[in-house]
Amino acid sequence: MALLMYGAGLRLLECARLRVQDLDFSSNQILVRAGKGNKDRVTMLPAATKEDLARQLERVKRQHELDLQHGAGWVELPWALARKYPTADSVVAQFLEWGQKRSPQLRAIDIEIALLGVPHTPVAMRKGWQGVYAFAFGTVWLKVGKAGPNSNPRWVSQHYKATRSLSNLAWSLLRYTHLSSFNHPRLPTNLRTQLMVVPPDALGDWIKKHTARVNFTIRAELGPVALDRLERIAQDVLKPVFEGRWDAGVTAYSNSAVERTAGSHSLAAAAHCDVRQLTLMATRKLIPTLRNVVESKS
Repeated sequence: MALLMYGAGLRLLECARLRVQDLDFSSNQILVRAGKGNKDRVTMLPAATKEDLARQLERVKRQHELDLQHGAGWVELPWALARKYPTADSVVAQFLEWGQKRSPQLRAIDIEIALLGVPHTPVAMRKGWQGVYAFAFGTVWLKVGKAGPNSNPRWVSQHYKATRSLSNLAWSLLRYTHLSSFNHPRLPTNLRTQLMVVPPDALGDWIKKHTARVNFTIRAELGPVALDRLERIAQDVLKPVFEGRWDAGVTAYSNSAVERTAGSHSLAAAAHCDVRQLTLMATRKLIPTLRNVVESKS
């Protein structure tokens, strides 16, 4: 620690709080989080410390493997996040446990977790990485998504516009607020009231302002199988409210609502469409109407 503090210009607590994901051996850089003035900064990684750090990581890896065998191996989250999101560390622990059965085995440095607070701003994914992300409103997980190594636009913007996909968070919130009478027991009762006055075009801004986001990123070289497994673990552990297309919103349509929103298409014609086609057809008519209604209320 003394050599690292001297060579990188680190304070004692900054050195003690370093995490594996803060060390970039390829670029010889260290990311210092919440340093003086609660600011992040980048400093050099001294070449003289790299060999010792590599040996330390190997020792920690072996210790982590033993912890996993005894039902531990969780990840410590900073500040009060461990109390607010007690399941986020379990996603990483279960993924690493699954990775111990693969060949080659996963290493602790193959996965990173980043917690974006409230409000949050989406950040681009680093080249050579892929990942899974989750949104939380208070202590309730709303949605889980994923993006491959060549899907940076999806990583940054997929869940912030209601017109992008029937399965994204913005569309799920729109459907829950305006198209469904179903009150989910895990959602706060004031959520629908808050969203009633939010124009559909502003849902992305509302999501950034009122929800937290957690990013779980893994190295792209692990492939799509590992990405799918990480997404499945996140879904099983976090149990997001709006999973998949969230059909509760679709089945809550009344016949008259479908007729009003689908325009000239009759129910008989709509019966030959699948739920996705019918919902898209309704949405194209519905969003301008909702925009006018919300603007008149505000």
